[in-house]
Amino acid sequence: MEHPVPLPPDVLKLLLNTREGKEGMAHASDLQKQTPGQMFRVSEIHLRANDEAELLIEGIPPMASGDHDWFWIVRPARRRPRLVLFAGGNSLEVQDSRTNSYRDILSIWRYPKETLVSIYKFNGKKYTFRKVINRKTR
Repeated sequence: MEHPVPLPPDVLKLLLNTREGKEGMAHASDLQKQTPGQMFRVSEIHLRANDEAELLIEGIPPMASGDHDWFWIVRPARRRPRLVLFAGGNSLEVQDSRTNSYRDILSIWRYPKETLVSIYKFNGKKYTFRKVINRKTR
């Protein structure tokens, strides 16, 4: 997370209303339930040149799975935010390549014998899954 920022209350509400957010809250401790914003790392990013900033959000357990993290992208960052991507993986990479003026996104899943790369592209309203590339490791 290169440009950490606080999690806005309306974005926290949006995240907690997702299926994954509800699942994470079901596994949260009493303390985590009292301060749910602490279960997320937030960074401001720009997916479009000279456009409003978006938020890249990474879940901290229990807002993640046992073997991978959960990532959300919310846009715009400041007013009337909406969820435009949810992806799981070990890491998320924002690419220089673009679709509909928005940067493409890769979700990376690393395993001992292979790496799976899921490609997401912006369809004008949200990011949609396009394909998985399987990279065998030796």
